[in-house]
Amino acid sequence: MKTRGFISNSVLALAGYYDGKLYPCGSAFIIGNGLALTAAHILEKPFDSTFRVHTENEKNRFSIVGFQKVNGSKNAVIWQVKSAYLSPIQSDKENEDRSIDVALLKISPQQHSLEERYNILSFELNIASPIVGDIVSAYGFSNSKIKGDTTPSSYKFDNNFRKIEGEVTQIFSMHRDRGFLTFPCFEVNANFDHGMSGGPIFNQQGQVCGVITSGNNFNGPSYGSILWPAMGIKVDNDHLLDLAKRNLIHVPSHNLVEIYYVDGYEYPEIKFKAI
Repeated sequence: MKTRGFISNSVLALAGYYDGKLYPCGSAFIIGNGLALTAAHILEKPFDSTFRVHTENEKNRFSIVGFQKVNGSKNAVIWQVKSAYLSPIQSDKENEDRSIDVALLKISPQQHSLEERYNILSFELNIASPIVGDIVSAYGFSNSKIKGDTTPSSYKFDNNFRKIEGEVTQIFSMHRDRGFLTFPCFEVNANFDHGMSGGPIFNQQGQVCGVITSGNNFNGPSYGSILWPAMGIKVDNDHLLDLAKRNLIHVPSHNLVEIYYVDGYEYPEIKFKAI
Protein backbone atom coordinates (compact mmCIF):
# COMPACT_ATOMS: atom_id res chain seq x y z
CA MET A 1 0.00 0.00 0.00
CA LYS A 2 1.31 3.43 -0.90
CA THR A 3 2.19 5.73 1.97
CA ARG A 4 0.11 8.65 3.17
CA GLY A 5 2.78 11.13 2.02
CA PHE A 6 2.91 9.63 -1.46
CA ILE A 7 -0.86 9.87 -1.84
CA SER A 8 -1.12 13.42 -0.51
CA ASN A 9 1.15 14.65 -3.31
CA SER A 10 -1.54 14.07 -5.95
CA VAL A 11 -4.79 14.72 -4.12
CA LEU A 12 -6.13 18.21 -4.83
CA ALA A 13 -8.24 20.44 -2.62
CA LEU A 14 -10.91 22.00 -4.83
CA ALA A 15 -12.44 25.45 -4.45
CA GLY A 16 -15.11 27.30 -6.38
CA TYR A 17 -14.23 30.84 -7.44
CA TYR A 18 -17.39 32.93 -7.38
CA ASP A 19 -17.89 36.70 -7.35
CA GLY A 20 -14.31 37.36 -6.27
CA LYS A 21 -14.24 34.79 -3.48
CA LEU A 22 -13.02 31.23 -3.10
CA TYR A 23 -15.13 28.58 -1.39
CA PRO A 24 -13.82 25.07 -0.55
CA CYS A 25 -16.00 22.54 -2.35
CA GLY A 26 -14.34 19.11 -2.36
CA SER A 27 -11.39 17.01 -3.47
CA ALA A 28 -9.92 15.53 -6.66
CA PHE A 29 -6.93 13.39 -7.64
CA ILE A 30 -4.51 13.22 -10.54
CA ILE A 31 -4.77 10.23 -12.90
CA GLY A 32 -2.56 11.38 -15.78
CA ASN A 33 -0.80 14.32 -17.37
CA GLY A 34 -3.15 17.27 -16.83
CA LEU A 35 -6.07 14.96 -15.92
CA ALA A 36 -7.88 14.46 -12.63
CA LEU A 37 -11.02 12.75 -11.37
CA THR A 38 -13.55 14.13 -8.91
CA ALA A 39 -17.22 13.71 -7.99
CA ALA A 40 -19.64 15.12 -10.56
CA HIS A 41 -21.93 16.65 -7.94
CA ILE A 42 -19.13 19.03 -6.91
CA LEU A 43 -19.13 20.60 -10.35
CA GLU A 44 -22.88 20.76 -10.66
CA LYS A 45 -23.59 22.45 -7.33
CA PRO A 46 -20.32 23.45 -5.62
CA PHE A 47 -21.83 25.91 -3.18
CA ASP A 48 -25.14 24.35 -2.19
CA SER A 49 -24.20 22.56 1.01
CA THR A 50 -22.62 25.55 2.72
CA PHE A 51 -23.69 28.75 1.01
CA ARG A 52 -26.87 27.83 -0.90
CA VAL A 53 -26.22 30.44 -3.57
CA HIS A 54 -26.26 28.20 -6.63
CA THR A 55 -29.04 28.55 -9.17
CA GLU A 56 -29.38 27.52 -12.79
CA ASN A 57 -28.50 31.07 -13.91
CA GLU A 58 -25.23 31.03 -12.00
CA LYS A 59 -23.66 27.99 -13.64
CA ASN A 60 -21.39 30.09 -15.84
CA ARG A 61 -20.45 32.56 -13.14
CA PHE A 62 -18.04 30.37 -11.21
CA SER A 63 -14.84 28.49 -11.96
CA ILE A 64 -13.07 25.67 -10.15
CA VAL A 65 -9.44 25.65 -9.02
CA GLY A 66 -7.38 22.96 -7.30
CA PHE A 67 -4.62 23.35 -4.73
CA GLN A 68 -1.78 20.83 -4.61
CA LYS A 69 0.93 20.58 -1.99
CA VAL A 70 3.86 18.29 -2.69
CA ASN A 71 6.07 16.73 -0.01
CA GLY A 72 4.73 19.06 2.65
CA SER A 73 5.80 22.23 0.82
CA LYS A 74 4.57 25.49 2.34
CA ASN A 75 3.13 26.89 -0.88
CA ALA A 76 0.64 25.08 -3.07
CA VAL A 77 0.50 24.90 -6.83
CA ILE A 78 -2.79 26.25 -8.14
CA TRP A 79 -4.40 24.24 -10.91
CA GLN A 80 -7.10 25.81 -13.04
CA VAL A 81 -9.87 23.53 -14.22
CA LYS A 82 -9.95 24.26 -17.94
CA SER A 83 -12.80 21.91 -18.74
CA ALA A 84 -14.86 19.18 -17.14
CA TYR A 85 -16.46 16.09 -18.66
CA LEU A 86 -19.45 14.14 -17.38
CA SER A 87 -21.08 11.02 -18.74
CA PRO A 88 -24.48 9.38 -18.21
CA ILE A 89 -24.99 5.65 -18.36
CA GLN A 90 -28.14 3.86 -19.42
CA SER A 91 -30.42 2.50 -16.74
CA ASP A 92 -31.18 -1.18 -16.40
CA LYS A 93 -34.92 -0.38 -16.43
CA GLU A 94 -37.16 2.08 -18.26
CA ASN A 95 -34.29 3.08 -20.54
CA GLU A 96 -33.62 6.39 -18.77
CA ASP A 97 -30.29 8.21 -18.59
CA ARG A 98 -28.79 8.71 -15.17
CA SER A 99 -25.55 10.46 -14.41
CA ILE A 100 -22.69 8.77 -12.61
CA ASP A 101 -21.03 10.71 -9.82
CA VAL A 102 -17.59 10.76 -11.46
CA ALA A 103 -16.22 13.61 -13.56
CA LEU A 104 -12.99 14.09 -15.49
CA LEU A 105 -11.13 17.39 -15.17
CA LYS A 106 -8.62 18.88 -17.55
CA ILE A 107 -6.28 20.92 -15.37
CA SER A 108 -3.46 23.36 -16.03
CA PRO A 109 -1.12 25.00 -13.47
CA GLN A 110 -1.13 28.78 -13.18
CA GLN A 111 2.67 28.67 -13.31
CA HIS A 112 3.37 26.60 -16.41
CA SER A 113 7.06 26.20 -15.54
CA LEU A 114 5.98 24.12 -12.56
CA GLU A 115 3.88 21.60 -14.50
CA GLU A 116 6.56 18.93 -14.86
CA ARG A 117 7.70 19.38 -11.28
CA TYR A 118 4.28 19.02 -9.70
CA ASN A 119 2.54 16.64 -12.08
CA ILE A 120 4.88 14.07 -10.60
CA LEU A 121 2.68 11.07 -10.14
CA SER A 122 -0.71 9.66 -10.90
CA PHE A 123 -2.68 6.81 -9.43
CA GLU A 124 -3.41 3.41 -10.89
CA LEU A 125 -7.12 2.67 -11.26
CA ASN A 126 -8.92 -0.62 -10.72
CA ILE A 127 -12.28 -0.32 -12.46
CA ALA A 128 -13.63 -3.59 -11.06
CA SER A 129 -15.86 -3.32 -8.02
CA PRO A 130 -14.35 -4.11 -4.64
CA ILE A 131 -15.96 -7.03 -2.82
CA VAL A 132 -17.76 -7.20 0.50
CA GLY A 133 -15.21 -7.50 3.29
CA ASP A 134 -12.45 -5.55 1.53
CA ILE A 135 -10.68 -2.94 3.64
CA VAL A 136 -10.42 0.38 1.79
CA SER A 137 -8.82 3.75 2.55
CA ALA A 138 -10.39 7.07 1.54
CA TYR A 139 -8.47 10.34 1.24
CA GLY A 140 -9.66 13.92 0.96
CA PHE A 141 -9.78 17.36 2.50
CA SER A 142 -12.06 17.96 5.44
CA ASN A 143 -13.25 21.33 6.74
CA SER A 144 -11.01 23.44 4.52
CA LYS A 145 -10.84 27.20 5.05
CA ILE A 146 -9.72 29.90 2.63
CA LYS A 147 -8.79 33.47 3.56
CA GLY A 148 -8.50 36.09 0.85
CA ASP A 149 -11.15 37.21 -1.59
CA THR A 150 -9.44 38.70 -4.63
CA THR A 151 -7.88 36.07 -6.87
CA PRO A 152 -6.91 32.40 -6.40
CA SER A 153 -3.24 33.46 -6.29
CA SER A 154 -3.70 35.62 -3.19
CA TYR A 155 -5.07 33.12 -0.73
CA LYS A 156 -4.35 31.48 2.58
CA PHE A 157 -5.59 27.92 2.39
CA ASP A 158 -5.91 25.75 5.48
CA ASN A 159 -7.08 22.19 5.13
CA ASN A 160 -7.26 18.97 7.05
CA PHE A 161 -6.00 16.15 4.83
CA ARG A 162 -7.64 13.01 6.10
CA LYS A 163 -7.33 9.26 5.67
CA ILE A 164 -10.33 7.21 6.72
CA GLU A 165 -10.39 3.41 6.62
CA GLY A 166 -13.39 1.14 6.55
CA GLU A 167 -14.80 -2.18 5.39
CA VAL A 168 -16.90 -2.61 2.26
CA THR A 169 -20.30 -3.79 3.49
CA GLN A 170 -22.52 -3.72 0.37
CA ILE A 171 -22.11 -3.58 -3.41
CA PHE A 172 -24.73 -2.00 -5.65
CA SER A 173 -23.81 -3.16 -9.13
CA MET A 174 -26.42 -0.99 -10.88
CA HIS A 175 -27.66 1.53 -8.28
CA ARG A 176 -28.58 1.76 -4.62
CA ASP A 177 -31.82 3.66 -5.25
CA ARG A 178 -33.67 5.74 -7.85
CA GLY A 179 -33.32 9.14 -6.24
CA PHE A 180 -29.86 9.58 -4.69
CA LEU A 181 -27.26 6.95 -5.52
CA THR A 182 -28.52 6.10 -9.00
CA PHE A 183 -25.28 4.55 -10.29
CA PRO A 184 -22.93 1.64 -9.49
CA CYS A 185 -21.51 2.21 -6.03
CA PHE A 186 -20.42 0.52 -2.82
CA GLU A 187 -21.05 1.09 0.89
CA VAL A 188 -18.30 1.49 3.49
CA ASN A 189 -18.81 1.33 7.27
CA ALA A 190 -16.89 4.57 7.88
CA ASN A 191 -17.60 8.28 8.16
CA PHE A 192 -16.30 10.24 5.16
CA ASP A 193 -16.24 13.87 6.24
CA HIS A 194 -17.74 16.84 4.43
CA GLY A 195 -15.22 18.12 1.88
CA MET A 196 -13.82 14.68 1.09
CA SER A 197 -16.22 14.19 -1.85
CA GLY A 198 -14.28 13.55 -5.05
CA GLY A 199 -11.28 12.07 -3.27
CA PRO A 200 -9.84 8.62 -4.07
CA ILE A 201 -10.71 5.36 -2.36
CA PHE A 202 -7.86 2.84 -2.40
CA ASN A 203 -7.93 -0.92 -2.14
CA GLN A 204 -5.24 -2.84 -0.28
CA GLN A 205 -3.21 -3.22 -3.48
CA GLY A 206 -2.70 0.55 -3.65
CA GLN A 207 -5.10 1.05 -6.57
CA VAL A 208 -7.93 3.56 -6.68
CA CYS A 209 -11.13 1.49 -6.69
CA GLY A 210 -13.66 4.28 -6.15
CA VAL A 211 -14.42 7.98 -5.83
CA ILE A 212 -15.92 9.37 -2.62
CA THR A 213 -19.50 10.30 -3.43
CA SER A 214 -21.20 10.77 -0.07
CA GLY A 215 -20.43 10.49 3.60
CA ASN A 216 -21.76 10.94 7.07
CA ASN A 217 -19.86 13.01 9.60
CA PHE A 218 -21.38 11.06 12.48
CA ASN A 219 -22.49 7.46 12.21
CA GLY A 220 -21.98 6.36 8.61
CA PRO A 221 -22.27 4.53 6.34
CA SER A 222 -20.51 6.27 3.43
CA TYR A 223 -20.43 5.52 -0.30
CA GLY A 224 -18.00 5.40 -3.19
CA SER A 225 -18.66 5.37 -6.93
CA ILE A 226 -17.50 2.26 -8.79
CA LEU A 227 -15.13 3.30 -11.58
CA TRP A 228 -15.95 1.15 -14.60
CA PRO A 229 -18.77 3.44 -15.93
CA ALA A 230 -16.33 6.37 -15.95
CA MET A 231 -14.43 4.69 -18.77
CA GLY A 232 -17.24 5.94 -21.00
CA ILE A 233 -16.54 9.60 -20.26
CA LYS A 234 -15.58 11.28 -23.50
CA VAL A 235 -12.84 13.91 -23.51
CA ASP A 236 -12.35 15.62 -26.88
CA ASN A 237 -12.36 12.71 -29.35
CA ASP A 238 -11.49 9.93 -26.93
CA HIS A 239 -13.18 8.01 -24.18
CA LEU A 240 -11.25 7.39 -20.98
CA LEU A 241 -11.10 3.78 -22.11
CA ASP A 242 -9.12 4.88 -25.19
CA LEU A 243 -6.65 6.74 -22.97
CA ALA A 244 -6.27 3.61 -20.84
CA LYS A 245 -5.58 1.46 -23.88
CA ARG A 246 -2.83 3.88 -24.93
CA ASN A 247 -1.44 3.86 -21.37
CA LEU A 248 -2.04 7.61 -20.97
CA ILE A 249 -3.81 6.71 -17.75
CA HIS A 250 -2.96 3.61 -15.72
CA VAL A 251 -5.85 1.12 -15.81
CA PRO A 252 -4.53 -2.46 -16.01
CA SER A 253 -8.10 -3.83 -15.85
CA HIS A 254 -9.35 -1.75 -18.79
CA ASN A 255 -10.06 -4.88 -20.85
CA LEU A 256 -13.04 -5.57 -18.55
CA VAL A 257 -15.02 -2.79 -20.27
CA GLU A 258 -16.52 -2.52 -23.75
CA ILE A 259 -18.02 0.64 -25.27
CA TYR A 260 -20.30 0.56 -28.30
CA TYR A 261 -22.94 2.78 -29.86
CA VAL A 262 -26.56 1.88 -30.57
CA ASP A 263 -28.48 3.40 -33.49
CA GLY A 264 -30.80 6.17 -32.35
CA TYR A 265 -29.17 6.50 -28.93
CA GLU A 266 -27.00 9.54 -28.22
CA TYR A 267 -24.76 8.04 -25.55
CA PRO A 268 -22.70 4.87 -25.83
CA GLU A 269 -23.56 1.63 -24.13
CA ILE A 270 -20.94 0.59 -21.59
CA LYS A 271 -20.63 -3.07 -20.75
CA PHE A 272 -18.68 -4.53 -17.85
CA LYS A 273 -17.47 -8.09 -18.33
CA ALA A 274 -17.74 -10.49 -15.43
CA ILE A 275 -14.36 -11.51 -14.03
